[in-house]
Amino acid sequence: KALERIEQVGELIDKLITTLDKCEGSYLKYCKIKNDYITISTEKDKIFTEIDNELNLQNSEIRES
Repeated sequence: KALERIEQVGELIDKLITTLDKCEGSYLKYCKIKNDYITISTEKDKIFTEIDNELNLQNSEIRES
């Protein structure tokens, strides 16, 4: 009986590995797309922050004049 259970676990592991192999390409594509999105979003936020800082600096200089 124990050998049957070991065989069942082995078959389950084999099926799991096969499924992971099938999904691997799609998951890697997803990771690349997500990385690109985060990179672009982060750049956009950085640019907006720099613009806001520059505008705030200009506004403070105008008030001081």
